[in-house]
Amino acid sequence: MRVVIVLCLLLANGLIWAWGQGHLQLLGWPAPGTSATQQTEPQAPDPVPVPATAPAAPEPAVAAEPALVSEAPADPFSNILANTVLPTGCWQARFWAQDKEGALRDILMQASDAIFWRLLPSRLEPRWVVLTPSEANNAGLKQRLKRIGLNFRDTEPPLPTGLIVGTFSTVDGAQSTLAELSARGEKGFEVHQVRSEVPVWEIAIYAPNAQTRDTLLEQLGTVPRYSNAEMRLTDCADTEKPA
Repeated sequence: MRVVIVLCLLLANGLIWAWGQGHLQLLGWPAPGTSATQQTEPQAPDPVPVPATAPAAPEPAVAAEPALVSEAPADPFSNILANTVLPTGCWQARFWAQDKEGALRDILMQASDAIFWRLLPSRLEPRWVVLTPSEANNAGLKQRLKRIGLNFRDTEPPLPTGLIVGTFSTVDGAQSTLAELSARGEKGFEVHQVRSEVPVWEIAIYAPNAQTRDTLLEQLGTVPRYSNAEMRLTDCADTEKPA
């Protein structure tokens, strides 16, 4: 009998221990201090605060690409663009003194859209003459010059009064004629340089017709030319590259 009582006590102690450890929860006997409905799922950790960051700087605005424009004139002394198709008519007007560039530009910049132009720097060659300071009415001298085939003309100031029998671009040419006159017995002839090399302007005019060209020439005619000479107008030797 005492053995039975001891076994009952051991069994009761085991049950109490198992109940206290929560081993009997599945049988509806939760451990002391634990609600039957209490959740056993682990709690989620508190969120870790994220440091605040400065707002991203706005992307720099991208400038719009400029619209394509026509090429600038390849030559600053011209209104001709690199891709221009020039009119077939081309004329070259001569000569204006170097200091007339501004006046010429003012007129050319106002030219009709149908006209293209080039303002061309050029140079007049030096000039020498063979002359005699004799009286211009020396009939005998004039007859002798005609017989040997020499043309002559009256001198003009600042040259001394007399006759000019030849104009030359080199002093050697003038000296050669002087030697020929001396060989024929003509005395008193001299070589004079009447002009040094002179910088001047020419204008190449590209126009569809002569009427359009003449309108521009009339305006250019208001600008004095070198030595007040008459305007010289010739055809261009090459419509792409004026002579």
